[in-house]
Amino acid sequence: MKVLDLSSFIAAPLGSMILSDLGADVIKVEPLSGEGARPLPFLILGGNRGKRNLALDLKSPAAEGIISRLLASCDVVVHNMREGIAERLGIDYEAVRKLRPDVIYAHVTGYGATGPDMMKPGFDPLFQSMSGITAWQGASVDRPVFLRTPVCDDTNAMLLASGVLMALHHRDQTGQGQKINLSLLKTAALINSDDFMRYRGKADRPLADHGLHGLSAVKRLYKTADGWIFLDCNQVEEWESLTDCMGKPWLGGVTFDEANEINPWNENVCRYLAEEFERFPAVEWELRLVAGGVPCCRVAENIDEGFYSNPQAIHLGLIDETEHPEYGNLRQAGVQIGFSETPAAARPPASALGQHSAEILKELGYSDLEISDMLDAGCIGFA
Repeated sequence: MKVLDLSSFIAAPLGSMILSDLGADVIKVEPLSGEGARPLPFLILGGNRGKRNLALDLKSPAAEGIISRLLASCDVVVHNMREGIAERLGIDYEAVRKLRPDVIYAHVTGYGATGPDMMKPGFDPLFQSMSGITAWQGASVDRPVFLRTPVCDDTNAMLLASGVLMALHHRDQTGQGQKINLSLLKTAALINSDDFMRYRGKADRPLADHGLHGLSAVKRLYKTADGWIFLDCNQVEEWESLTDCMGKPWLGGVTFDEANEINPWNENVCRYLAEEFERFPAVEWELRLVAGGVPCCRVAENIDEGFYSNPQAIHLGLIDETEHPEYGNLRQAGVQIGFSETPAAARPPASALGQHSAEILKELGYSDLEISDMLDAGCIGFA
């Protein structure tokens, strides 16, 4: 499967990277100055692994032939340009399907491709704010909290990859291509699916406490003698196991429902557990409680401790280590889907701008002389 990626930043590039991880040949086309995320290496490295890179000035007259050949050769086209830009460049869905009638064309927008807000610029934090994520992360709607992880962008990438694969399956059955419309606004609703509903008697989404520790006495962060632990009891049996591990008889007289009260919290249980957890280190608590069947986890101080040095993560091969000419000791999350019959192949790290320009153009049938002329004319760029 061949994918033409004309996107930038996170929501769309990460989706095409997932397709690359699954084996697709993804060609990333960037302006000669680089896409908008080029000044942010962590975004480029984190969302463009395995892609080949072509630096191309889409506004150059000489680029028209190149992009036409690319579009005709690709199964999938991905971009997140604002409405109207693709039309001006001649790469909108109607133009592309004339070159490739069975193309799968995925367009990611902020607010949607139609409607009164279609032209508004949109990035992840805006849709966190619109959908209630920021308001309900905090202790009250008067104290919104920005979620650093770009949950709308990341989830949209998963939807993009899923939608493309389903559209390809449909094409296999019928021969039909189609356009896929995605937006961060729709994605924000999906992320909030537990709250994006209305029915008589529905309670408001529960809020965290003022310290932003959690949702109840048995679903929250507790400080220990040397760090923090997250306790997450969800069933009666887990609460009973916790009381056994604590070894305090009076806790046995508190039911799970009483311990798990949300609004207001059971302050007596919360206060007692806070005092108990401070008596021993987090590692000791984790060992004791997990052995007793109590869901909990020591809070990692950083990603090195929680991921790169985590024995379980290492055992599962979650970490991808690759050589990069510019960034030494590059490690990142690897391909996270395991197949029993088709193991993932090693994917190279994100490419430099224009790293594969000559290679891709030769595949499209251009001679060395033609490529040299394009370079002299400022139509293409090399790494």
